Amino acid sequence: MIKEELEKFGFFTYKHANEKFNELKEQFMEMSQLKSDYDIEKMTIRKEGNFIAHNFHFLMRQYSLALSEARRMLLEKEETERKILELQEDLKNDVKKKIIYTREGKQEEYTDIYLRKLINRLDGLEISIVNKIMSIRGFEACRLALIELNGGTPPTNKQYQDEEPKYWEWFLTKKALQQSKQRLTGIEEGVWDNIDYLESKPIINDNFQRKVLTDKGMINLDKANADIELRKLTNNKEYNNITKKLISNGFK
Repeated sequence: MIKEELEKFGFFTYKHANEKFNELKEQFMEMSQLKSDYDIEKMTIRKEGNFIAHNFHFLMRQYSLALSEARRMLLEKEETERKILELQEDLKNDVKKKIIYTREGKQEEYTDIYLRKLINRLDGLEISIVNKIMSIRGFEACRLALIELNGGTPPTNKQYQDEEPKYWEWFLTKKALQQSKQRLTGIEEGVWDNIDYLESKPIINDNFQRKVLTDKGMINLDKANADIELRKLTNNKEYNNITKKLISNGFK
């Protein structure tokens, strides 16, 4: 089916229906991680400031959801693989009659067509599982780092409760500040929040440290505009060469 659709648009290089997908599957899996390591470390747990128990609390909520979803998908993968083996055996015996599946309501399917649907589902599951596993790997690294920062013991619910007064003082003061900046500059509060996460101290990867705001806590819009324009250049090497020249001429 995919082969026929591709041929309508002039692609005639694939002999088999799944050949294009199989060619790209490794690349799909390589790039399937939706939440990057940076996102996990800076834009997830560091939303909670420098409060270790609050960082840990938010991390474990995200970790639990990712782990539960990964387990569900692994079970679905196992079930799908078993169904595929059963149907492949049926096809060896030339069983192409209509069969009825009732798990999701009564519906009639041809064995060979249902088999193709299962193979397509399995391909999608394998890519999605890689995404979840990569997220779990990142969550686990952060969990261990937070435990180390907490003196080698996991933060407790009591520690979380004890942090609450100071946490809310920090949270509301920051919110008032971000809203004030929004009124002064027209830049949305959410942008200021994300810049705050960006500038927060990383707990694992020091390369994630970034500085955007001036000493007065504002954005140098002239510098930001120049930097954005430079980023339109073709590659990082060209960008870095021009940036070095600008710095040598006193532009910072």
